[in-house]
Amino acid sequence: MKLTKQQQSVMDRILSFLESDASVFVLKGYAGTGKTTMVKEIVEKVQDASQRNTLLMAPTGRAARVLQEKTGYSASTIHRAIYEKGRIESKRVGDLQATELRVHFDVARAPRQSLVIVDEASMLSSKTNRQEIYEFGTDNLMNDLLTFARPLEGGKILFVGDPAQLPPVGDKDSMALSVAYFEELGLKVETAELTEVLRQKGESLILKNAMQIRQLLQEERPNRLVFDERKGEVETLAPESLLPTYLAAAKEHGRENCVLICFSNREASGYNAEIRKHLYGASGMPLCTQDPLMVVQNNYALDMMNGEFTHLLSIDGTEEQSAPIYVEKAGKRERVIMNLHFASVTIADHKGNPQPCMLLLDLLNNDRPSISVDEQKALYINFCMRHPKLNQGSEEFINVLMQDAYYNCLRVKYGYAITGHKCQGGEWKNAFVDYSGRTGLKPDCLRWTYTATTRAAERLYVVNLPHITPFSKFRIEPVQQCSKVNAECRLLGKVQRSPFHAADAPDFLCAKWMCISQNLAFTPYRVHHVLSKPYQEIYFIETPDSVERYDVRYKKGGLFLKAVAQVPSKHTPLVLMALNNERAMPIVFHYEPSSSLMQRLYDLIRSACDGLNIRITNVVEHPEDYSVIYYFNTSDTMSYIKIYVNSSGFVTYAKPMSLIGVADHELKNLIVEIQNHFE
Repeated sequence: MKLTKQQQSVMDRILSFLESDASVFVLKGYAGTGKTTMVKEIVEKVQDASQRNTLLMAPTGRAARVLQEKTGYSASTIHRAIYEKGRIESKRVGDLQATELRVHFDVARAPRQSLVIVDEASMLSSKTNRQEIYEFGTDNLMNDLLTFARPLEGGKILFVGDPAQLPPVGDKDSMALSVAYFEELGLKVETAELTEVLRQKGESLILKNAMQIRQLLQEERPNRLVFDERKGEVETLAPESLLPTYLAAAKEHGRENCVLICFSNREASGYNAEIRKHLYGASGMPLCTQDPLMVVQNNYALDMMNGEFTHLLSIDGTEEQSAPIYVEKAGKRERVIMNLHFASVTIADHKGNPQPCMLLLDLLNNDRPSISVDEQKALYINFCMRHPKLNQGSEEFINVLMQDAYYNCLRVKYGYAITGHKCQGGEWKNAFVDYSGRTGLKPDCLRWTYTATTRAAERLYVVNLPHITPFSKFRIEPVQQCSKVNAECRLLGKVQRSPFHAADAPDFLCAKWMCISQNLAFTPYRVHHVLSKPYQEIYFIETPDSVERYDVRYKKGGLFLKAVAQVPSKHTPLVLMALNNERAMPIVFHYEPSSSLMQRLYDLIRSACDGLNIRITNVVEHPEDYSVIYYFNTSDTMSYIKIYVNSSGFVTYAKPMSLIGVADHELKNLIVEIQNHFE
C-alpha cells in the first residue's frame, strides 16, 4: 500500500524511534486518518528492518478483534497479554459465609527488545482500580503494561489512539496519549499526529460530522452543533421509527453489522428488551441461541474478555444455585440466602470453537453493568459448599475452583444495544445512535457524541440528534422568586401506593414517599412512619441511633418545600439530602414542539440541561401570550423559565422564576449555560 506524504513522514519517525534511546511513541490520529493502516505498515516494516518481537494489543476484546481483522496480524486484549494465570488467596474468618477471597494475577514480562503496539489507547486507564476480589498486578493497568513492556531494558511501546474519543471511565483525559505523563515517569517520549483524512473517506458525512465535533473540542466556547445529513448515510429517525429501522437493517445486513448505541446501561437494557420483544413476539422471552451477547467481565477460564461478542450454539437447560452471605442493611450486617440462576450453554469462543459453560442469567436480565461484590462472594461460597472436602488455599482447591463452571460462569449482556463506553474500539456498517442525555456542548458530552458517531462505517441513523444554534435576539432576565408554580409544572406517572398513607391520599404524597424511599435505599436510614397533616408531611426517619422527626411542608398542588429537622443530629445533613432531592419522582411528560423553531429551542434547552444534569419536568406552550414555559427540578425545588417568541418567529426574552429566588444556584447556572449557547 502506498502511504500518503504525511503517513510516510510519520513512518520514518517511528522507524527512527526504534533505533533511538526513546522508549515511548505516542501516535495520535482522528477518525479517517488511517491509524490502523499505519499499524499494519509499522509491523511489516519492523519485521523487515529489525529483530524485535512485535506484540499487538487493545483494551477490549472487540477492539483487539477489529485490529486483527484490519492488520492481518494476531492481536489480543491487554489483560490477556500481560497477566499470568491467577492464583487464589482465601482466608476463612468464622463461618464460611465470612470467608475473605482474593484472586491475584501477576504481571508477565515481554521478551527483551519487544515492540508493544497498543491500539485504541485512549481507553487505557492510568488510575489505580482496586476491586473487592480481583487483584491485577499493581491494580494500575498502565503501570503493569509498562512493567510488561520493559522500557528501561530496551523495550518499546507505541500508543495509537484518537484524542477526541472518550477517556477511560473516571478520567478527565487519556494519559496514554499524554507526552507529559510519560515524561513525568522519567521516560523519553516521541510523538506524531495524523490530521489528514484519507481522500477516499474525505466525502463521508459521518467523518465530516466527526470533524465538526473535533473542532468544537478545540474551541473555548463552542456554541453550534448541527449534523449534515444525506439519505442512506446520515439520517435522523423519529423515536418511534428507530427500532423498526434497526430490525429491518439487521435482517438485510446481518445483526453482526448493526448496533444500537445509547448513553446508560438502563437505556441499553430497555432497548435490548424491546428488540427481543419485536423478534420473539412477547416480553421476557428466555435466552435464545439467536441472541448476540457481549462479555462484560473478563473470564480467564473461558479466555473471553470484556467487550468481546459471542453467540450461543446451544442452550441445554437452566438451574439455580444458592449461598448464604452477609450483606449490609441499615448499617448492620445481616445473613441472607442469595439465589443465583444459570443456563447451561455452548458458546463460540473468540476463535469460533464450541465451548460449553454456565451463563449467569441474573446479570443478563438486569440494568447493572456487571455483577455485584455480594454476587461474586456468593459464587465462591457456593463453590465451597459444593466441595466441602477441599482444603481452602490448597493447590487442589485452586485448580478445581479455576475450572469450576459455576464460579467461572460467563457474565454477559444482550448485544443488540450497548452503551457509548462499551462501543469503543468497535466498528459496524450500520450504527443507530440515541443521543439522549449527551446532547450538551461540554467536553464529556462531545467526546461521547464523537465516539458514538464514529462507530458507523457506512450508515449512521440518529435519534435526538444534537442541533444547537445561537439565537441573536435572545435575552434572559435575572432570577426572581415566585410564591407558586402552576399545577402543569409536572405530571406524575405510575405511583406506588404508600404503606403510610390512606388509600385516598393524593398521588403526590405517595410519589414523595416513593422518591424518599428510593433515595434512602442504599443508606443506613429508613422511613419509620409518616404523619399527614394539612399542607405538611411529618417523616420519622430511623437512623442507627434513634428515630428522628423531619417536617416537610408543601404548597397547593403538591410542591414540597425543604424539609426541616425537629432536632438536628449528625445524621441530619444526609437525611435532608434524601428528603429534598426529587430526581427520583415518577414524573412523565410528552412534549411535541408545534414548530421547527420550538423544536430548535427545545434542543437547546435540553442540551443545556444535559450538560448540567438538570431535569426538565414539563414543557407547555401558551400560544395565547406567545410563550412556552420550561419547568425544572433545580436546587431541590421547582423552577421555570417562561420564554417569549414573537409573531415573526424570533425568540425574544425569558423570565426565570424559582420558589427560592436567587438562592437557586442550579437555575442560575442553567441560565449561564443557555446564554453561552446563544452568544
